[in-house]
Amino acid sequence: YRRPYPCFSVHPKNHVPTTGPVVTGVLYSLQSNFLPGVTTTLELSERVRRKLMGIHKNIAGGPAKLSRSFSGKDADGRPASGHLHSYFLLLDTDGDGCIDHLMVIGREPLDNTERVALDRFQSIWQPDGKPDLIFVPVKWGDHESFLQPSTVFVSATPFVPPRHFRKSRGDFQSWLAGEVSREAQNHGLPAPERVIPVPSLPNRNHTIHWLEFRRNRKGDDEKAGFGFRLEFKEPVQGPFAIGYGAHFGLGLFMPVKED
Repeated sequence: YRRPYPCFSVHPKNHVPTTGPVVTGVLYSLQSNFLPGVTTTLELSERVRRKLMGIHKNIAGGPAKLSRSFSGKDADGRPASGHLHSYFLLLDTDGDGCIDHLMVIGREPLDNTERVALDRFQSIWQPDGKPDLIFVPVKWGDHESFLQPSTVFVSATPFVPPRHFRKSRGDFQSWLAGEVSREAQNHGLPAPERVIPVPSLPNRNHTIHWLEFRRNRKGDDEKAGFGFRLEFKEPVQGPFAIGYGAHFGLGLFMPVKED
């Protein structure tokens, strides 16, 4: 029997909305026979952003129409201020040590070209002959629709201080706690009441040490990373990311459900 092409094409139920409510982000489910480990968060986020910006460039009509949300730069090519642009947060939702979701989320509404680019983003390659990663959008919405309130958050990727420690800054642990508080406020959050060190990342299969994560972007020096449990006086919305590489998933803190 003859049928029109492509009559069997599948369109996701949560197709990108081009009109209606404000959209600031999207949640993807990752599909592959080989899901990447959480320690690859930084390099995977960089590849996602690079491909997404390439897709957007073709849609918008060239590099002159750069996406502020994806690039983190203003119209003059200078770094955007206020951390309003998109965070690329890779999530391990089942605690097995492998990345299974991607959340691209910002605080500014996405324009039509940015939403279409996110909808057309479908896959990226993996090194060493591993099968491609397929990204299936499962939810579109505004910033608040992806978050949940909690007073307790715990590290899912290492927090990397953007500044270097010097002996003149006092005790190292106190300085680290101060850097966490400082970065939380830089990203629009209140300072936590307690900052408790966490030595490693536990999961269902094995313990992952923070040194196993890549902690520097291309061209930057390798940096130390640390894990923490943060306790706030009042509930805040999460997950959130702070510190060096926050927009690429470093310094990711996940909400803890507690009685």
